[in-house]
Amino acid sequence: MKRQWEVDELIEHFTLIEPEKQLVENKYSNSRLGFAALMKFFQHEARFPAKPSDIPKTVIDFIAKQLKISSAMFDHYSWSSRTLTNHRNEIRKLYGFREGTLQDETEVTHWLQEKVWDYAGEFEPLKEAFYAEYRRRKIEPPTNDRVERMVKSALWNQEQQFYQDTYQKLSPTSIAHMNALMESWVDMENEETGEEKEDKNKITFRKITLGPGRVSKDTLLLEIKKWKTLHMLELPEDLFHSLPPKILKRYRLRAVSEEKRELRRHQPAVRYTLLATLFWSRIKEITDSLIELLITLILKIDARAEKKVKKDLILEVKKVHSKNDILISLLEAALQNPDGIIKDILFSVVDTNTLESIITELKYKKSIYQEKVYWKIRSSYSSSYRSAVTELLKTLDFRSNNQHHQPLIEAI
Repeated sequence: MKRQWEVDELIEHFTLIEPEKQLVENKYSNSRLGFAALMKFFQHEARFPAKPSDIPKTVIDFIAKQLKISSAMFDHYSWSSRTLTNHRNEIRKLYGFREGTLQDETEVTHWLQEKVWDYAGEFEPLKEAFYAEYRRRKIEPPTNDRVERMVKSALWNQEQQFYQDTYQKLSPTSIAHMNALMESWVDMENEETGEEKEDKNKITFRKITLGPGRVSKDTLLLEIKKWKTLHMLELPEDLFHSLPPKILKRYRLRAVSEEKRELRRHQPAVRYTLLATLFWSRIKEITDSLIELLITLILKIDARAEKKVKKDLILEVKKVHSKNDILISLLEAALQNPDGIIKDILFSVVDTNTLESIITELKYKKSIYQEKVYWKIRSSYSSSYRSAVTELLKTLDFRSNNQHHQPLIEAI
């Protein structure tokens, strides 16, 4: 029970109603406050306090004022007499509860084990759920120490069941490939020589745990290799679909954080479950990374092509400043001298080079610009990225439920 209470909370939860007042009035004067406090505590918590200090002093003072007696009378209540046992029986009967049995403990622990994932395997929320279930069944729960042991037991049993269930879903092929990846788990540096001893061309355990680097053809090819290596494990697609993401992340981080010798010391069911959570998660993440890399790569090729074309455009087309004013002057000169000679009338307004620059700039339409960008993109793709992108398109399975996108999916 919390220690601090507002006045409105005290009124809501600890006001004595008529049936309760009658029970209190039937008690001896030196036990009335203790009985009333015990009763209201049970009503609120659905369990009895283990010791007097479990009941906040503000609650005792509030109840004492209703009984018009001193709060000091609470200290006269006996917590180890037969009277306490009788009082507890009366309180249970009043609220329709009964004492718990070993059968109740077994049933509720089994119920709790099935709820472990619903509460993300966290101890305190499960403990609260345990008490709530006893309240729902109108059974007085065991002592706090025993409740904690039961919650820990449910957590442990559920975890062991999870290990066994996962292990049974793994094929011999999956286990063999996981063993091979564990064998590739090497330290980055040789302890004796300080030299790197990891094969750069081989997909190792360490490389699988790393995310993609900067966008490039080599990065894309490396991620494809990682994806293919993990798919060789043949992990079931739905292996962890029913597992909450928070739980999956916890086991996956454990697999990464433990050293190789620690993983090897585990029982097979534990070892391969931890590895499976890591590899199964990485398959999903690498698939997402490949799509992001593809999109980023396409945008990068497009941006580089536009930048190159704009650079070439600046060199090819000399921008003529105030060309509108020049054209107006030319037209005015032509109107004012309709019978004049072009060389004398127009070229006196603007020189030949300027006119040629204006013509070139005006002829350079948007369609020409876009065509140049297209050919730059095609050239860049053909010379640098064709192999990587083609390999990616062969690797992933593209799907869409939108009928409008089906032609694009078929083209891919």
